[in-house]
Amino acid sequence: MDLGLRIIELRRARGMTQEALAAVVQLDARDVRRIEAGGNTTVHTLAQIARGLGTTIAELFAPPTARARRKPGRPRLGT
Repeated sequence: MDLGLRIIELRRARGMTQEALAAVVQLDARDVRRIEAGGNTTVHTLAQIARGLGTTIAELFAPPTARARRKPGRPRLGT
């Protein structure tokens, strides 16, 4: 399960950019990018993100669908 992909999926479904989500939840856009890329975060920040997306923390942990895949770019080492 990939929390970052799920946040991307929910954010895009709501037509939000990373910057828009960051503004709603009062985070820096760099923090949203880091979390979506798989970086660690706190439960408090997850609660803020869930509230900003109009969902629950539990819904953030639902498996992402195939539509939420990250945009293609340079392949990661070891994959």
